[in-house]
Amino acid sequence: MGIRDAVVGVVKEWANLQRTPGPDEALQALWAEGDPAGSLPDAAQDLANRIDNAFGTDLQGSDINPPGSIKTVDDLVKAVTQ
Repeated sequence: MGIRDAVVGVVKEWANLQRTPGPDEALQALWAEGDPAGSLPDAAQDLANRIDNAFGTDLQGSDINPPGSIKTVDDLVKAVTQ
């Protein structure tokens, strides 16, 4: 499994999606699609924690929560591979 597939898997689980998200899809929209409980800042921190645990990165929720620079699945893949 490649890094992209692994990141997509984390996002899919985080957003509670039945489908596989595409690379250009907005993380905020994916999270909302999964019928979430709680606030986006908390969800963004949860996603950052999941990515950090899976890949040894040091992301923060503020990197993902608007106006953070990580807005799409592809942005997240790039952040992991830098």
